[in-house]
Amino acid sequence: MLKKVRTKILFIFSFSFPILASASIPGFYLLGQLGTADTHQEASNAAAFSINSKMAFTGRIAGGYQFNQNVAFEIGYTRFSDVDFSGVGGVPGANVSLSEKAIDFMAKPMLPISSNVNLYAKLGLAYLKANGSAVVNGHNYLGYSDSWNPSFGVGLSYDITPFVPIDLAWTRIQSVGGGNSTPSTDFYSIGLAYYFG
Repeated sequence: MLKKVRTKILFIFSFSFPILASASIPGFYLLGQLGTADTHQEASNAAAFSINSKMAFTGRIAGGYQFNQNVAFEIGYTRFSDVDFSGVGGVPGANVSLSEKAIDFMAKPMLPISSNVNLYAKLGLAYLKANGSAVVNGHNYLGYSDSWNPSFGVGLSYDITPFVPIDLAWTRIQSVGGGNSTPSTDFYSIGLAYYFG
C-alpha cells in the first residue's frame, strides 16, 4: 500500500515539475512593448485639410510585480508617434504636430491555460497628455487638456523560459470627457519581459 502511494506521488511530481519549471516566476519584472496605435485623430479635429496616418508606431515600457500565477500589477509609460495636420483652420501652410504620451497604473489578472501559456486582462487608470496646438485667425486648434481615463486590455503570453515571456496584447485608453478631451487610443503590441524573481 505504501509503495503504491509513493509511486503515485512520484508520478504526480514528475509531471508537475516541468510545469513549475516553465511557468513565469513571481517577483519584479520589466516589460517592453512595440506595435502600432490608433489615436482616433481625424483631420476634422483640427479643421485641417489632411492628416498623416493615424495608425503609427508606438512603444511602451513598464515595470511590475507578479504576486503569484494569477495576479500582477504594473506601471507603464506609452509614447505614441506624432500626428501631423496640414492646412489647420482651412489655411494652407498652417500645420501642427500633435504628440501624445500616457502613464498607466494597471492591475493584471492572469489565467494559465498550459504550462507556459497565459491569458491575461488589464484594468486601471491612465494619465493621457497631448502636446500640440495652432492659433489660426485667432482660433486655437488642438488645445487638448490632460486627463485621467480608464484603461483596459487583454493579452496572451508565452514563457520562452521561466524568466523571459513574450506576449501579444491590445490596450485601450478610453476617453470619458467631452469638449477638448483627447480621443481614445487603441494600442496593438508585441512585447518581451524579463523576470528578476
